[in-house]
Amino acid sequence: MDRPDTQVIGVLAEDEVKTLFMRWGWNPGIHRIDRGYDLFVTPGEPFKDRSFFVQVKGTARETLGVVSAPVSKKRLRQYAEASHPVVLVRAINNDFYWLDAQQWCATHQALLSGTGDRSIQFDRGQLLADRERFEEFLHRAFLATATRQIEDTAGLGHLSETLTNLLARASSETLAPSVQRVEEPALQDLTRELRVSFQAGEGPENQTRLREAIALGLPRTVDVKDLHLTGQSVCGNKVGPLAGQLTLTPLNAEPLNLLLYPGAKPSMTALALPLPAERFKGLQYGAVSNERLKSLLNFSMLPGKQYPACSDIDISFGLRSNVLTGRPLRQFHELSSLPAWAEQMLSHREAHLEMQTEDGHGMLALPAAFVDHFEGVIRLAWALGRLHAVTRVLQSEFSLPDDFELTERDLDDISFAFRLLRGDQLSITPGPIEVEPTVDIDYSKQFEMLITTNFVVAIAGQEVGRIPAIVELLNFNIVPIAGTNRLRLEGGSEGRALVYYDEHDDKESLMRRAGQTTS
Repeated sequence: MDRPDTQVIGVLAEDEVKTLFMRWGWNPGIHRIDRGYDLFVTPGEPFKDRSFFVQVKGTARETLGVVSAPVSKKRLRQYAEASHPVVLVRAINNDFYWLDAQQWCATHQALLSGTGDRSIQFDRGQLLADRERFEEFLHRAFLATATRQIEDTAGLGHLSETLTNLLARASSETLAPSVQRVEEPALQDLTRELRVSFQAGEGPENQTRLREAIALGLPRTVDVKDLHLTGQSVCGNKVGPLAGQLTLTPLNAEPLNLLLYPGAKPSMTALALPLPAERFKGLQYGAVSNERLKSLLNFSMLPGKQYPACSDIDISFGLRSNVLTGRPLRQFHELSSLPAWAEQMLSHREAHLEMQTEDGHGMLALPAAFVDHFEGVIRLAWALGRLHAVTRVLQSEFSLPDDFELTERDLDDISFAFRLLRGDQLSITPGPIEVEPTVDIDYSKQFEMLITTNFVVAIAGQEVGRIPAIVELLNFNIVPIAGTNRLRLEGGSEGRALVYYDEHDDKESLMRRAGQTTS
């Protein structure tokens, strides 16, 4: 099927911009994770370990006046909070005009709301051909976005160890408690005149459940003894004493839409995490919880034991890991927005809630320690969102096993796979590598070698997929291993390896993390 002219021009313009960066000695990786970006560019020195996003806008018409391009307002809000600088490029004829998207958003915040497109005007004097001016911009932009990047600072060190191990092998919701039900015919069709009395069972946990049921109105099952039912509808006007478990279910819960936002105050560019919940009313106070609703996350706000004498609110927030099992992870589309939301949360280090009910809405600034306290949950959400993106791009049937736990090594492997698919060129210093050659080699020379391979990504003991890649070894010495036909590749003082995504026909060469097993 023929492509429309605008699509063809866009692809050609992207290729030309990519070629320009390659001539500069930079690595313009194709961004396969998010449709909002075309390239993820890693420049050379002096921008060590820095990268930026590029979105290319091509045009089939010759423009003699203003240089502009339509951009989705939703994308602009995404660019404003992106973890790396975002460069918009407008291709017209043989010229490439560029614009700092984040700076534009910062000075035009009033234009970011709503839906549809916004026309962005480019400076005709700002051409990619002027490399010096563009690099001056990058110096400033990398400083401005440094606090937004939440990649593990030890990530590349971990990656060096991981890749060394890979290359060294190149040759080869809680269950509910059981409930005792009272199956008594006399309990049917009870009227409001029914009176219930009982003694709560012993133990602090049971006392807590009882308080939450009576004082806060939450649905709870409590251990009881000496339970009596009296009333005209009861056979003989009385039933009891009984002992067992009593389930208290509220009838006055109200639906409540919660939106968890990064930042202490509302912002046009902040991403919301929707948390449908219910508001419960007890005999003393109220409570907010989503425990009865289907959701990937748990969230509740309950008055503590010292409330209202002091501001004692117990906040619970976490992932329901059991919800994510049973089908391919790529089908859990709710995960797709988590990485960008988590990056904003960890960048702002503050958060607030918006609460929407049938009667209106309000805002609640969360305690300053909220992000610090739940940083582990936020980072796990970030990692699972990235893993979802990896499975989607690879069209993987991977599903998380029951009662899964992600180890630190799993988190590193998720980051490694995500960054390859994002278009990163990873520069690392691996340890010695042993291989068995099939051709004669001159040991006296230093070599630059390309290894075509497929990285086998496995998480929680399950294979996710295979990522075709190139490992480029620079300034490596070749040393024979005495008594064998094998060779050791050792990096000199300038030895390093570049790893990047590359589609190739070699399906047989596989690299697995040392010790990695899959089922």
